[in-house]
Amino acid sequence: MKSTGQYHMVEERIVLHYVYIFFTAVMLSLGTTDIQGQAVSTISLQDRSATAGIDFVHYAPRPRWCEIGPTVVGSATNEGLSLVFEEEKEYWKSNGRLMTLDEFANVHLIKMNGSGGAWFDYDRDGDWDLYLVNCQGDANVTNALYENLGNGKFIRVENSGAEDDGEGMAVAVADYNNDGYPDLLVTNYGNFKLFQNKGDKTFSDVSKTAFPEGIKDWWYGGSAWGDYDNDGDLDLYITGYVDFSRRPRYSSLRFPMDFGGLPNTLFRNNGDGTFSDVTASTGVLDDASRKSMQVVFNDFNEDRLPDLFVTNDTDANGFYLNRGNGTFKPFSGPSGLSTTDGSMGIALGDFNKDGLTDLIYTNFAAEVNTLATLVDNKSSNDGQLRNA
Repeated sequence: MKSTGQYHMVEERIVLHYVYIFFTAVMLSLGTTDIQGQAVSTISLQDRSATAGIDFVHYAPRPRWCEIGPTVVGSATNEGLSLVFEEEKEYWKSNGRLMTLDEFANVHLIKMNGSGGAWFDYDRDGDWDLYLVNCQGDANVTNALYENLGNGKFIRVENSGAEDDGEGMAVAVADYNNDGYPDLLVTNYGNFKLFQNKGDKTFSDVSKTAFPEGIKDWWYGGSAWGDYDNDGDLDLYITGYVDFSRRPRYSSLRFPMDFGGLPNTLFRNNGDGTFSDVTASTGVLDDASRKSMQVVFNDFNEDRLPDLFVTNDTDANGFYLNRGNGTFKPFSGPSGLSTTDGSMGIALGDFNKDGLTDLIYTNFAAEVNTLATLVDNKSSNDGQLRNA
């Protein structure tokens, strides 16, 4: 490579936007309970991770800058990474191993993203336990389940059966088989996994049997559970993110806008422990060029049917109203959900205590986060929201 004297800047603030906004967890419930199950009327937040025993570390590289040139140089970067460049060669040095810049660029796009987590009572003892997703893609660095001991402290549960070691994105909790115990759906780069709660403080990976049509080797974003057909069991919607592969050779760090999108999928719960892909027949076959991040089921137009809202990165968001006959219709009217092109995480709640669901979704970079309040739609039946 010839000398150009050119600096390729990767600003840390951009990387941090992805890490912290990609899957933002927001709790809007203002009259809620604490981790010990006690009712609270006001919310005051304080970092108690260390004293509570939560020692989870999310692994992801964050390079600050690199110089492209023919001479051997080194620079200090975040989290112990260093750079070495030689003529015709570019290397990242990580944990004592040299990687080409192309190889690192492939890894970095996945690991630059934040991962999700969930509060749920996995052992049904009356207090909230915690599941956290990691994205290292290493058998030694897995997702973590923390059991709430009921005294403000947690203990990491070993050998729970839910220690997924994939490059994780998010987790969604639901009792999909109606046995009274909450189960876990984890989305990863390359697959998604369904962990069935066995009721004895352990989980079983039932992904292959639950999805007999197979699980595609895609980069999956978020997921949501909801009974779209009102048959008494929970169905599943999973978003596809970026059509990204490590196989091509890339000459520099790449970002999501450099790639195409992947389709989203609606799986119908068959009631026998299996799911079927009903995306096309239900009318939610999203434009595959979109890069979807998160999704929620919610009755936005108050007709007692769960609708769908999907956030998309680098494109307009998706909003689908449930027709009540097993199908959805895309809603393109004035919904109050601004057509941003970098939306990330979603959360629901009643922040103004008017009995109607409100929605907040985070946006990337310079786009402001959006808080939308639901208008009383009993007469219009159009799912209208307004920006708060």
